[in-house]
Amino acid sequence: MTKIIHYTLFILQFIVICISFIYSLRLIKNNNVPNYLKGFFWYPLIGILVGIPVLIFKFIFIDYKEIAIIINNISIIFHFGFLSHFIIKVISNNKNLKYLVLLFFLIEVLIVYTLTNYPLNKVNNSAFFISNFGLVIFCIIYFNELFKNMPVIDLKATPSFWIITGILFCMSAHFPIAATLDFLNGKVSFFVIKNLSNVLVVSYIIMHIFFIKAFLCVTHRLKG
Repeated sequence: MTKIIHYTLFILQFIVICISFIYSLRLIKNNNVPNYLKGFFWYPLIGILVGIPVLIFKFIFIDYKEIAIIINNISIIFHFGFLSHFIIKVISNNKNLKYLVLLFFLIEVLIVYTLTNYPLNKVNNSAFFISNFGLVIFCIIYFNELFKNMPVIDLKATPSFWIITGILFCMSAHFPIAATLDFLNGKVSFFVIKNLSNVLVVSYIIMHIFFIKAFLCVTHRLKG
C-alpha cells in the first residue's frame, strides 16, 4: 500500500509538472511578460525530460533504476542554478547583487564537489540538502527585501511572489528531510522512510501549483 501511494504521488507530480510546462508556454511569445519570467519554461521542461527516464526505470526497467538516480543527481546542478538565478533576477536592483552572485557560485561549486565525491548511482541527499537549503537562503533574502521596501503593488497578482513562495515552501519541507534521511536509513522502518519521501514528492507538486498560479497571474493581467 505504501508503494502504491508513493507511485501514485510520483505520477501525479509528473502530471502537474507537465501542466506547469503547458501554462509556461503561453508566455513565450508575449512581449508584456516580465523579463524575469522569460525562459522560465525551461525549468518544467527539464523536469519533464528528467522525469520520463525516471518513470521508465522506476516502474518498468526496475533493474536499471540506478540510471534514474544518476539522472536525478545530475539534475540538482540545474535545479539550484536555474531557481537561484531566477530569484537573483527578481531582486537584481539589490545593492548587494555582487554578494548574491558570489553566494550563487559558492553553493553551485559545493553541489558539484559533493556530487563528484559520492557514487553518482546512489541518491545524494547531501547534494539535495545543499541545493535546497541554498534556495531557502535566496528566498529569505527576497522576502527580506520585499518587507523592507513594502511594495504598493498587489502581491496576489505578482508572478514572482507566487513562484518564490512556492520555492520557499517546497525547499523548506525538503532540506530538513534530505539532511536526515541518510541518518534515519536503517534506524527507522521502511514505512517511515517512504512517507518522508512522499512528503518530498507532495512538496514538489505544491511548488508547481504555485508556478501555475504565477503563470495565470500573467495571463489574467494581460487579458485585463
